[in-house]
Amino acid sequence: MSKGELKAEGNIVAKFLESTKASAGGYITAESILHSTVMAGGDITVDGRKGFISGGRVCATNLIQVKTLGSPMGTSTVIEVGADPVVKIRFQQMQKEVAELNKVIKSLEPIIASYVQKRKQGVQLSQEQLKYLTSILKLREQKMPELEKATKEMETLQEVIEQQSQAQVVVKGEVFPGVKIAIGDVSMVVQSSMKYCKFIKLRGDVKMVGI
Repeated sequence: MSKGELKAEGNIVAKFLESTKASAGGYITAESILHSTVMAGGDITVDGRKGFISGGRVCATNLIQVKTLGSPMGTSTVIEVGADPVVKIRFQQMQKEVAELNKVIKSLEPIIASYVQKRKQGVQLSQEQLKYLTSILKLREQKMPELEKATKEMETLQEVIEQQSQAQVVVKGEVFPGVKIAIGDVSMVVQSSMKYCKFIKLRGDVKMVGI
């Protein structure tokens, strides 16, 4: 009922995965993956008699190998390689956190500058104003180390993602239009049906080459 969830620290070997969430620290192999969210720290191989991925989102660190990708009906299918899915999700979280911290700090600067200017002009600040300025300065003092820490983690995760740019998606049968393929930080949507091909990251873009 689209509520099933399967988690393994190691590997997952399945006949089929349908309308489910599956995540593995190692590799995942299955004969078919249908309308599911599947993530693997290692490779994902969908082979056997059927060997298709259709619908949902399938993510692996290094390699996704499949017979048939997508469907003639243009079912929304997202394929991602090039970074450990957990690393990629964390990177996106840190991007958001860094942006929010920058926004907060930036909003404090004009307030602080205004009070500093008043002090330079000899304007006497009330106790209430001094209290407010102290709270603003304290908030900035608190947020700056948080921003530094978050930025450092984000940059480290970015390096990990870039190091995994050799990842690829191999289609041993046919890939249908509408499939989105992401490798690292770049992506493409398949525009026409193709057979016996692989997708790699080349010169900053996702490219299709023969196998």
